[in-house]
Amino acid sequence: MTQSQGGRKPLMDDAEWYASLPSFTASAAALLTDESGAVLLVKPWYRDHWLLPGGVTEAGESPRQCAEREAEEEVGVAVTATALLTVHWMPPGGPRRSTFAFVFDCGTLPDRDGVHLQAEELDDFALLPLEQAVARMEPSGARRLTTAWQARESGHPAYLER
Repeated sequence: MTQSQGGRKPLMDDAEWYASLPSFTASAAALLTDESGAVLLVKPWYRDHWLLPGGVTEAGESPRQCAEREAEEEVGVAVTATALLTVHWMPPGGPRRSTFAFVFDCGTLPDRDGVHLQAEELDDFALLPLEQAVARMEPSGARRLTTAWQARESGHPAYLER
């Protein structure tokens, strides 16, 4: 610890200070559509609902990099995340830490036949109109998708809580 001055409490060194900060999880998803505007969703075998392609960031990986990596891993499509659409903060719940979920615009799928599912995690994929896509998702994912869609149309990213 660093010496204090004038009767103040001793300062922590950098390692102690960083270790004392709260931790959170970050995830990222790719909003991909086909030429008609249908949204690409995936169905993980371990969930009851559908999701945008995405996942949890790896150590040292930015959310943008995560969205690009997850899209390529899950659906076999190399994408570029061109714009941040939505950041969604969720408080801790049960075993889950506070989470920041990012959604990036990853453009238009050039070809539905180019989608190749990651068999270890996913059972299916679908390209659906927005309303049908939202209906297959759990409430927070549906809210993120709806908000990301609006942000894509307006050109203004959005922030959500809870």
